[in-house]
Amino acid sequence: MAAPSSKIAISSPWFSKTPVEEMAPAVAAQFSCWEIVGEYKHHLSISGPFLREFLKSHPLRFQVHAPLSDINIASFSEKVREASVTEVCDAVKMAAGFGAEMLTFHPGHLSPVAQLDPGRIRALTGEAVRRIAKAGREHGVPLAIENMPKTRMTAFQGPADLLQCVEGTDVGLCLDVGHANTTGNMDDYLAVADSVKNIHIHDNNGGWDDHLVLGAGNLPLARIVSALKPSFRGRWVIESRDLEEGIRSRDVLGRLLE
Repeated sequence: MAAPSSKIAISSPWFSKTPVEEMAPAVAAQFSCWEIVGEYKHHLSISGPFLREFLKSHPLRFQVHAPLSDINIASFSEKVREASVTEVCDAVKMAAGFGAEMLTFHPGHLSPVAQLDPGRIRALTGEAVRRIAKAGREHGVPLAIENMPKTRMTAFQGPADLLQCVEGTDVGLCLDVGHANTTGNMDDYLAVADSVKNIHIHDNNGGWDDHLVLGAGNLPLARIVSALKPSFRGRWVIESRDLEEGIRSRDVLGRLLE
């Protein structure tokens, strides 16, 4: 088997139901980098100590997706918001403990009442980003904030609001091209390619965030790769529903990146 491409990583929340001791060797056999979703059985308080030992004998590199379940860094509830920001900042610190190359986190989202005041969501997210950015600087972990798919509960579907939130910090964008395919503003994101520090890549048909194998939907994959490849120096992170589908997407993407 050929050596895994150093440009392509994999990530999947579905992996987190499998103990990290089983998942890490399986990923390492197929990929050079794993963006571990740091929750459930892979919460970094559980997986971090194992990963430090694993790295002593395996070349697998790591990025981190901060916890996203039950997390809202712009919650109108001060207690929930504080707990959410603390959870992300703690993930930054733990990610540094095993040399993670990047940590991606989600912006705030819209609760039923928050939909009445989206401006407050933007302001609270900006405040949270500054706190998380400080943690990134203190622990030496590069950070990226991710664009969201089209749903009633998600804000930050376009680049302008995200860029406003990270202004004055060294937080970059994690461009999730599958999400952008649902919001219909791919060209807007490609126009700010210089701000993209991380890429999440998976397919869909534009209506729902399906996380399909690359080529199974209508994602304009060749155009995206052509637009981003000249300036992007990070990892192309395949988000898949299982390892087998991730391998299939890897092979499609690898041919375009060669």
